[in-house]
Amino acid sequence: MDYIDQLNSEFSKRKLKNELYSLRAFSMSLGISPGTLSNVLKRKRHIALKDILRVSELLSLAEKDKKLFIKTAFANRLNEKSVVQYSSVLETDSKTIIDPDKYEKFIKNWKYHLIIALFSMKTYKNDLSWMREKTGLSETEIIKILNDLVDMEFISKTKDGYSSSVNKTRTKPDIPSFVVREAHCNNLELAAKKIAKIEVENRDYRIVTMPVNIQKMKKAKELINQFLHDMEQLVEDEEASEIYRLSLQFFPLKR
Repeated sequence: MDYIDQLNSEFSKRKLKNELYSLRAFSMSLGISPGTLSNVLKRKRHIALKDILRVSELLSLAEKDKKLFIKTAFANRLNEKSVVQYSSVLETDSKTIIDPDKYEKFIKNWKYHLIIALFSMKTYKNDLSWMREKTGLSETEIIKILNDLVDMEFISKTKDGYSSSVNKTRTKPDIPSFVVREAHCNNLELAAKKIAKIEVENRDYRIVTMPVNIQKMKKAKELINQFLHDMEQLVEDEEASEIYRLSLQFFPLKR
């Protein structure tokens, strides 16, 4: 099944509920012209790149189905070489978007992210001693964080321990949030502490000072997103044994 199958399926479901439901009504709900949508459903053309993410949201798909919609829409619209340019977009969209105001405690405290990341490890164990070894946190602190994450519905408690429903999260990009700003400040403080404690072969801090054409800032952010995606693909595998945090700072010095 690809995104066109999903569109046809959704249109059929709506017609079953209302036999008078028209293609025009469906196109209006998705913000696409009736002629364009008709050709997409008949596989005579592909949905426009600029519409893919928006339409996937408007369809109110389950997370797994939404990811399939986005992936196949990009793959069908682009050649294989070009798809790579959008891989960071696909990966980012698969992450759970969270509200900074609602999840302030989670966003600002790196220890919550540390515990959540454990669930992604192939070697994960529902064992407090194992968690303590991997995080350096006390069992008392780990239990408190686990309980908080259950309350936030990021993980659930099972008869065997805990299971994660959310492995990766993100906030909407470029939002003016005090919570997000404070989280970045906390991260900088953490990075300053770690540079004195972690041996150089197990860390990498880089600084580059450069003249910048501010008109290329959007492209610069896209490259950073691509780099972050490539890093995740490189280091996240079945042999992963430690939790790392990668942070990049890129800003004007005269302000």
